[in-house]
Amino acid sequence: MKSQQEFNDAMEIIKKRGIIRTGAFNIESSVVYQYNFNTDLFNIMDKSKLLVLFNKLYVNSYGENYTIYDILKAIPIVNLSTIENYYKYRDIKDKEFSVDDLTKRTNQYLAENEDRKKEFYVISWALQSQIQNLINQNVFSDGRKLYQYVNGKFNWLNPNNMMSLFKDKGKLEHISTSKIKLNYPYYVRNLVNVGSLISELNEYEQFKNILITCNDDYKKIKTLIDGFD
Repeated sequence: MKSQQEFNDAMEIIKKRGIIRTGAFNIESSVVYQYNFNTDLFNIMDKSKLLVLFNKLYVNSYGENYTIYDILKAIPIVNLSTIENYYKYRDIKDKEFSVDDLTKRTNQYLAENEDRKKEFYVISWALQSQIQNLINQNVFSDGRKLYQYVNGKFNWLNPNNMMSLFKDKGKLEHISTSKIKLNYPYYVRNLVNVGSLISELNEYEQFKNILITCNDDYKKIKTLIDGFD
């Protein structure tokens, strides 16, 4: 019993030094990590060094020998994904996004496109008719690609999925996918260009998703780190 207490005392010091492991179901294949207070990183620790550290700390007044297996069993277990989520959250938690600015800019581009809309009749799919058709269906450019604004989101359009935008327009001339591919750069140059807005909106959505999905893991690891000494 006293030997167990000495073991527990040694393990408490090891835990305070930021040593954890992964591998809840297979101790032999678990990976040991030690927290670096200067870099705020968990670095892989060789198990032999862990054993050396334990032997320095363990008094062993009662002649009881403990193996690396015993030591590993007593180390806190953390899923690697939990650590990864901690860093994802930590790296963006102080980042600021102006939602009002993104909304304002979106509305400005929508209004600009709305001003360009007009009725037209397709006698042939001339380039100007194609452009007008895309304008009327809320298609925008970011200078490289096309996006359709639907239900509050910009959805990427590639030439292969644009055929549906040219159907049911009373056309007398068929427009092919190959023609759409050929004209794609022209569309990009002649539709309302929203610049970096779409990439910023996507970044904001990723930002929100990380804050929501990684919050619990961040708190878990932060609590663990706060207990290190």
